[in-house]
Amino acid sequence: VCLQQETTIRDTQTRLAIHRFGLTRCLFVLVFSACIRSLSAQPAAGTPPAGFGDRDTIIIPKRIRRGPTDILKALASTVNQDYTAPHYKYHDDPFFIPASNVAKRTYALAKESGRKAAKYFLDKYPNSFYNNPAEPNIEAFNAKKKYTAESDVVEMDLTKCVDAADVDSAIVVYHNLKTKGVQVSQESLQSLLELLCFYNCKQPLDEDLTEERWHRQMAPRETRKSWKDGGLAEQVFDSLENKDSRAYAAVIQGMAKHFQVDKAYELFKEMQSKGLTPSIEVYNGLLSLVPFLREGYDNRWDLANELMKGIENDGLKPNISTMNNVLEIISRFGASPSARKYALQTFSEMKHIGVEPSLASYYYLLVIFCKTRGAPSTILHNIMKELENKTFEIRDPKDVFFFVSAMDVCHSHLLDKELAYKVHALLSFGGNYNLIGDSFKESIYYQHFFKLLCSTENIDTFFDIYNKYVPNIYTPEPSVICEIIEAVDLSGAVEYLPQLWSDIILFGHYERENVVKAVLEVMAKRKQESKLQAQFAVIAADINERCDGDQETRRTRPIQWTGQMFGKIISVFLNAERLQDAWQIMQKLDKEQHRILGYPEQECLKKFCQACLDNSDETKALFCARYAAEIGLTDVGEHLRQGENIKKLSENAKQKLAELLNSSALNSSEIYSKED
Repeated sequence: VCLQQETTIRDTQTRLAIHRFGLTRCLFVLVFSACIRSLSAQPAAGTPPAGFGDRDTIIIPKRIRRGPTDILKALASTVNQDYTAPHYKYHDDPFFIPASNVAKRTYALAKESGRKAAKYFLDKYPNSFYNNPAEPNIEAFNAKKKYTAESDVVEMDLTKCVDAADVDSAIVVYHNLKTKGVQVSQESLQSLLELLCFYNCKQPLDEDLTEERWHRQMAPRETRKSWKDGGLAEQVFDSLENKDSRAYAAVIQGMAKHFQVDKAYELFKEMQSKGLTPSIEVYNGLLSLVPFLREGYDNRWDLANELMKGIENDGLKPNISTMNNVLEIISRFGASPSARKYALQTFSEMKHIGVEPSLASYYYLLVIFCKTRGAPSTILHNIMKELENKTFEIRDPKDVFFFVSAMDVCHSHLLDKELAYKVHALLSFGGNYNLIGDSFKESIYYQHFFKLLCSTENIDTFFDIYNKYVPNIYTPEPSVICEIIEAVDLSGAVEYLPQLWSDIILFGHYERENVVKAVLEVMAKRKQESKLQAQFAVIAADINERCDGDQETRRTRPIQWTGQMFGKIISVFLNAERLQDAWQIMQKLDKEQHRILGYPEQECLKKFCQACLDNSDETKALFCARYAAEIGLTDVGEHLRQGENIKKLSENAKQKLAELLNSSALNSSEIYSKED
């Protein structure tokens, strides 16, 4: 009966939901209602099956606490990563799908800029957005209440600002309360103090501006003091009548975060002298400052041991931050022989007391053991055995450095392809890809991965991986492209070169001189079969057109053309039997000598002259011989006078060639006589 009544109530609620929200919004309610019915009809684990015992007994399963996003996480776990589609943050439109790194950054920041523009108008004209019919009402989308020096405020306003992490408004409200002589409770002042210390009295960047936050993190972390001495945080701390351990902890942690090193340590000693017990977070903050408090490895290790003994004497239990801070201290020991011993000792003791290491812990082990100098360490093999087929959640900010460092070790330290595959399999397992970090770290990770595979993997297997991840997941940098071209050349798989040139255009790397040189070098090495050679000729013509276009629209400096580069283009055209295109390059070589560095190779010019004679075009052959004589390559003219070549020349051409060679020989003898 109870079940029937419950079902009737749910059906009634469903009809009301349909009437109120419409059919689209009610789909979720219908699915959720069906799930509840099925759960109510199923027996709990361990109960006898249907047909046994009392049929009238209804066994309600124990409630499982769910978060607000658990259903979304469950749905997301059923969808794998789509390597053929761009990231969801980009518009699903072919014209707005970026391929180059510059375009990815620009498009992502442009979309975020639209959000900032919307927030600007919301904050500037809040009265225009009071009518908000959205249900449920999302507080983050509402206009923030603005406080001024004339605003009528109470302590509750200060509490709301602190809870919303609105530093600027909290400061204004606090000054208003102080000016009006309103007494603020100790608890509210403590909350305000913690907010000011954490953000150093500055308004933080909005949490939903992830792209801007990520690109700010690409800059090296500042280690100079940024704490505001005598700022509002210290004023609030001084105004507290009863400075308890929480107040000291807030200030010390804030100073530690913003590198006010000496004063943080002084407050720690003052706190201990008053008989106050520091929290584990205070000790963790001071451990992060050890490299700045002491000089020399031994002194730093002594101070770290002193703080660890303080934790033990105060009856506190170390946590993952404690472990990682100690490992970070050891990682700064450089080439000290004791670093490895201390690291393994710390690792063992922390695991013994129940502190489970995070990915940041293993990252510090890699930093300590896999130095650039010294014998290679195989500790990553042991780490991978420990982590294989495990999923991780972020527990330390440095967790996102593990996968990048592990792949760097595989590439630069060990050159181990199989180990790199294991690292990549761990990254792709479960939800571990969330720990790859920001887009910059993701790019560095794949840079090491691709460079390693270029030098160790079969070229066909490499391009299977290349086609999987490029360009939606990763856009190769120019240095990676050059290594791929080198691998193609060494493997003799030049059939991949047209695809690579298409990607080079897509990524915007055709303006890179090292990339263009690498492509031309491979194409000009030998003659290929006709279809592929025709594609090479198209690429050579495209290089000549793109790289010699309008210089004002370039993002990078113009390519410094060299005679060798033009010679490679001529060779490619001649191999494809496109003499007219090779002739145009030859004319450009002669006309623009003032901006071309160096000269083509002699064999290239001989090849051009031979092609001209074979096509009965002695005028072009003589032009090339004259150009070669002017730059001191007289062997090109001599090549025309040898064997069958001289028979292909007319009497007039023979006379001109003789005059050309005699004059060049005369000039050479005059130069030698002057030198003598």
